Amino acid sequence: MERLRQILTDPLFIGVLLAFYGGLVRGMKCSKEEFTLWGFLFRVAASGFVGIVTGLVMQHTNYPPWIETAIIGISGYAAVDVLPALSDAFKSAIETFRKIKIDK
Repeated sequence: MERLRQILTDPLFIGVLLAFYGGLVRGMKCSKEEFTLWGFLFRVAASGFVGIVTGLVMQHTNYPPWIETAIIGISGYAAVDVLPALSDAFKSAIETFRKIKIDK
């Protein structure tokens, strides 16, 4: 019972739940014309993934637990906007690396 209490009060656990909730909210905010089941599931899954990654990074900081939880939750809500930007940056970095490798 004590272990369950530790898990349920862990900032990472609460933050990831908030991240999934952020994805749920983003998915529900779509208009009827834009809504698809796959798009909804993608938003929730992407939010959870980003929340987990952010939570793992936040464990290595010295922020108070309530700030960690808030940052994890916000990252989940923003995941749908952040992932395409990161994808473009990652593709650009790969192209730059290929050009450097070809020039050598």
